[in-house]
Parts: sequence; structure tokens; C-alpha cells
Amino acid sequence: MAKTRIALSQKGQLRNIFVRRKAVEILLTIGSEKGDDYCSKLAVKAHCTYSHATGLLEKMNGAGLLTFEKQDRIKKVKLTDKGIELSKNVRRLMDSLELL
Repeated sequence: MAKTRIALSQKGQLRNIFVRRKAVEILLTIGSEKGDDYCSKLAVKAHCTYSHATGLLEKMNGAGLLTFEKQDRIKKVKLTDKGIELSKNVRRLMDSLELL
């Protein structure tokens, strides 16, 4: 039973990240405004705590959707090509859902 639960968890991990509103808001915010792509600003824009935003960003980083770049004391967030593509697809989905 435990082995099956782990396998299902790993297979659906990325899907479970992006069905959550906060994760979608963070993904769509990255790159949308110059200079605001660091964790504390993303947390404010997604209306969540810094620690929650950091956890989501770490999961996205682990999935290859973004990278972190250290600039002085600030850790900047940048989407990878894979992250940019997913962001475009999510934006299209969100736009489509608004038409319903």
C-alpha cells in the first residue's frame, strides 16, 4: 500500500503543484514585471506567506521550471524555457476558463 501511495504521489506531484491557486499566481507573476521576481515580492502578489511561496518556488525549481540567481542579498527567480512554455499554457487555460 505504501509503495503504491509513493508512486502515485511522484507521478502527480507536478500536477498537484499547479492546481493550486497560489502556485498559478506565482508562476504567472514571474517575469510579468521588471525587478519584482524575488520571493518576498512574489509572496505578496500571490497573497501568501514567504515560507509558502518559498516552498512552491523550490518545488518549481526541482521540476526544472525556474532557476534562482543570487544578486547581493536578494535571490532572483527566473523561468527556464520549460517554465516559460508552461506559463504560456497556464495563461491560455486561465483565459479560456474566464470565457465560460
